[in-house]
Formats: sequence, structure tokens, C-alpha cells
Amino acid sequence: DLIKPEIKPEVKKEIEKPEIKEPEKTEPLVIETPKQEITITNIITTPTIDKNEVTEIPKKVVETPAPKVEPLPTPKEENKSPIVGENPIKSTEQGQVSADLIKKALDRYKQGVAAEIKKYEESVKQLEAKVAEIERRYKEDFDKDWVRGKIPKTEAGKQLWKEVYEQDIDLPKYELNRDKQYLEELKRRPEKTSFTFDELKYLRQGLLPSTESPNVWNYENEGKNPVINRMKAHNKARTFNTPGYWGMSPYDISNGIFAGWDKKDVSSSFSSEIDSQFQNSIKVYEYTPNEQNEDKQNRQPLKVIELDANDNNAFDKFKEIMSKVSKKDNKVQALRIRNIGETHTQQNAEQIFKEIPDQIKTVSVFLNNTGATKSLRGLENKKLKELSIYTEINSLDEGWAINPNALKNVDFISFDYNNQATYGSNQGKIGGSIIFDSLRWEKGDDVSKINEGLSIVFDSKIEQRVFQGNHGGKGGWPTTLDFSDTDVNTFKGINFEQFDKSFNDKVRTWKDDPYAEENYTGFRKLKFKKLVIKGQNSGSKSLNFKFQDLNGAQFSERFADGWESPKVVVKVNGESIYGYPVYITGNPEGDAIEQLRKFIEVANGSGNGISQIYVESDSIKNQIGSTIGTAQVLIGKQANASASEGLLS
Repeated sequence: DLIKPEIKPEVKKEIEKPEIKEPEKTEPLVIETPKQEITITNIITTPTIDKNEVTEIPKKVVETPAPKVEPLPTPKEENKSPIVGENPIKSTEQGQVSADLIKKALDRYKQGVAAEIKKYEESVKQLEAKVAEIERRYKEDFDKDWVRGKIPKTEAGKQLWKEVYEQDIDLPKYELNRDKQYLEELKRRPEKTSFTFDELKYLRQGLLPSTESPNVWNYENEGKNPVINRMKAHNKARTFNTPGYWGMSPYDISNGIFAGWDKKDVSSSFSSEIDSQFQNSIKVYEYTPNEQNEDKQNRQPLKVIELDANDNNAFDKFKEIMSKVSKKDNKVQALRIRNIGETHTQQNAEQIFKEIPDQIKTVSVFLNNTGATKSLRGLENKKLKELSIYTEINSLDEGWAINPNALKNVDFISFDYNNQATYGSNQGKIGGSIIFDSLRWEKGDDVSKINEGLSIVFDSKIEQRVFQGNHGGKGGWPTTLDFSDTDVNTFKGINFEQFDKSFNDKVRTWKDDPYAEENYTGFRKLKFKKLVIKGQNSGSKSLNFKFQDLNGAQFSERFADGWESPKVVVKVNGESIYGYPVYITGNPEGDAIEQLRKFIEVANGSGNGISQIYVESDSIKNQIGSTIGTAQVLIGKQANASASEGLLS
């Protein structure tokens, strides 16, 4: 059983330190040696953002300058905002903060600075010892016997020995220089005598400076921590409620274990309904609330029918068996399907989900293949109390995409994030909720369906973690829109202004944040980092537009800007294509040419290699010009699939 670390939720801020160029990372030359090493323990570096658990961070509305850290049983990510190393300007507006509280907070801040100095003095001492040992080894060990089996005693060998030394020394020297500068800044920092306006706001909202670091603010009263309160409510909302605020462990997720519930295999009671050949792949379990259940008085025993989708024969017969089991016992009110797409990669459980009996209100799915998410479309017309979407592969895989329309009738979508990469390979399957940064629609979906789905994401279910993208929490959203299975290839007709309004209204009045109105930083426009659309395969692979669709395409308004450039991906039969021609029919109207230019800019800026754009007449070419970026504007029409030349002039 995996042990959950004791992590106290904290609100953290970061020090803005002098910039030091980090050494270029190279693949080290590994030489096995019996050399004596100085053991360096508990090296504490200056606070940095650890992004191991996040693939991309979408632009989000950050409602407090000190972002919250969610108390999950995974390594913490310290999100920080800069502070300066000098006394802040004294605030003239104290805001309902008592003098006693300010005095207490200033004293805690002073303790935090002292603790930080002590911590970094030890860090510098240890790094100096590490650097000294590497330098000693370089100067003294080249002639040692243990080196001779690895490096020859020649000029070339000496050069190689120097390269090994430089690789070994670069990072410790960088860390030492960085920590020394930070320590010097800490020691020069004047005593803090007042708080900034934002810091006074933290005090009003129940936060105090940590006594362990000047860069950390935390809740003195856990009951005021909105993160903990939200997670407690989340756990209580489960069909099989769990205690406290911790998310479920990977082991419990993968094995269907819920703290506060006793699990019993009752499959033998359904021997007439479950064929003997499927007895290892189809099970029925009874869950009974036990004495440790915090809500026992309101909970009743329930049964779950479970399918292991790795047994394809059982998978094919499951609809029939599920129906029989449900008719026999109305306490079978939950469904769990494991390993969808794991062994049978093309497996699609959509038809099973469409046939879920009405008495089943709780569903857990384990999607062990990114393509298996298409199964969820079968839930679109099913009224569910709770849905859990897990995987036992990589929760952060960029290939995960979800159709929001499939979840429109689900009341509660539970979330238990576990990063599989942080667990050892010997720990078995690591179950965890999937992080979706991509919204995808299916064949036959039109702009109306897309608008329906986006309304779910940015309005009715905005507070469900599944629709909050990589970043998660208030103000996060998925930053990829995937239309590649549909005939939609622009943003025309998508009601983004309506979604802007609903999104900002929800953020400003966020139900889990009692200070949402005070923390609201202003209107944010929804923008996206990636658009995935469908190309054509009519004789040759291409991308086809109509000028009427480019008019009002909203590319200029909705592609993200800033430090990370947006991307366009064009797919044919599920595979990305590059160097394709673009064919445009009709005549330009409105802002069609402007939107075309923006599309080509983004597409070629993300490596699509478009070099030819075909329009239907000289007059259209004259309106556009002879080039857009590096792409030539030409006259021509695409031939049908039977034309071998692929182009009609």
C-alpha cells in the first residue's frame, strides 16, 4: 500500500533573485570508479518551480498573487510570485487587519528570514564541499590505478579527463553561485516593518507568513483554507465517500478500495447470470460502510459490477450480462470497467455505455489507451451521479482529449491525480485521473455541437477539474481544440464572446473561494494554443477552405499570444501532414483575407511548411498579393481523386 506523505497545503511566493546563466546540459560521460565521495544530503536550492507534473501551463486567471498548492499525495509544486528584497512601501490602507495581527505576522516573517538564512548557509557549505571534492579529484586522481582501465594516460586521455571534470563541476558551481547570491541578498535585506496591500489581503483572508521561509504564506486555521474545504467536500460527494481531504492513492484506485468501506466479492451470487468462462473477468462486489466512514448514517451498502476489458470475449458479452445482473439485484448501482484499450487498442466501449441500466448511477472507467476516450460518447444521454475517468499509463500524455458533450449529464466528475512518472516500476499499476488539455469532437459534430460542448466547459461544469486543463483550479481551461474528426476547420460561428462572459462571471463568483470577488483580477479573453483540423486526401493530401468560412474565422482573436507560439496541426486519417497545399474556393468577403494571413502565420510558425496557396482567379490573387509569408499565392483548383495530376489550371 502506498503511503501518503504528510503535506501541508501552502500558499507560496518566490524571491526574484539575480539571474545566473545555467550551464548547458550535456550527456555526462559515465566512468565507474571506486573513488571516495563526500555525501551531500538535504541540499536546499533556491526556490524554483518544479514542472515535472505539468506538461504545459495555459494562461489562466490567477485570482491571488500567491497561488494555492493543492494538498495531493504527490510531490508538491511550488507556484511562486516575485517579491523584492527591500522594505515594501507602507500601505496606507490597513483594511480590517488588527495591529496585533500585523505585529504577529511581522514577527513570523522575521523568523522565516532567519530560518532561510540558516538553511542556505548549510546549503552553501555543502555545495562548497562538493565543488572542492570534484576539483580535488580532477587534480589528484588522473594517475590513480582505477582510472587507467577507463582513460589512457595520453594527451587525448587528459583532454577527456578534463571534459569529465567540466561536466561534473558545471552544475554544482552554478548552484553554489546562485545560492551564495541569494544568501547575500537575504542578509542585506532590511527588517520588514510593514506589509504591502496584497500582503494585507492575505492576512484578512486567514494567511500568515511561515516561520520556516519568508517566501511562504500558509493558513493558521485549516478551516479557512478553501483548498482543503473544497477537497473535503469533493471526497464527501463521492458515491463511496472517503475521509479527510486526501485524494485516493494509486493502489486504492486500481484495486477499487475506498477508505471507510468494506469490499466483498459476491460474484458467486450471480453464477446464473455470469457465464463460468467469464468468472475471472466479470465480477460483482458489495461495498458496506464501516465504522471509519465519516458519513455512515447516510450511506447504504451498494454493489458494483466490474469488467476486465482485456478479456475481449467478456467485453463482447458484457452488455447482456450487465443487464441480467442489474435486473436480478437493484443494489447493483455502480459500474467499473478496467483496462479499456490496454490489450485491444481499438476497443471502444461506447455501445456498453449506451446500454447502462438506469439504476446504475456511478461509473468508473480505466482508459489505458489515449484513443479509448472516444468510448465516453456513449454516456452522452445517461444521467449519472458520478463519473471517474482514470488511466494506469501516463495521466499527462498530450494525446488525451475529451468530448465535453459526452459528460453533459454527469453531476459530479471525481478527480484523483497521481503522476505515474513519480512512482517506481515495481509498484504495479498506478491509477490516476487523466489531465485533459484538449477538447475533441467526433464525426458528425457541427458548430452547434461544439458550442454546446464549450458551454459545458466554460459555464455549467466549469468547476469540474476535468475541464480545467493542465493548470487546473479556478481560471484554468483546456488550451487545445481538436476538430479533426469533424468538417469544422475554423472558429467561425463559435460563440466565444458568450463563453468569455460566462467564464469571467464564474471566476468572479467562484463558489469554492469565499474571497473570489476580492481576488478577481479582471476580464480575461479565452484563447487557445493549438487547433487541430482535418485535411483532405483527394488525389493528394491538402487543406481546403472556403472563403465564406474564413470570413469571421476568429483566428486573430482566439489564437494565443505571448511567449509560447500557438500551433496548427492538420490531420488526414488521424496522421499529421506537412508541406501540404492549401486550396480556397469562393470569393473573399469581410475579414477573410486577414484571417487567412493569420492562419498561415500560425501554421507555418508551427512547422506545417505550407508553400502553395491556390485561389480560383487572378482578381482574388490580386486582392491577397503574390505571397503570404513564405507561401506563394497561385491560381488553380484541386482535381478530384481520380485525376492523377491532382491540380487543374
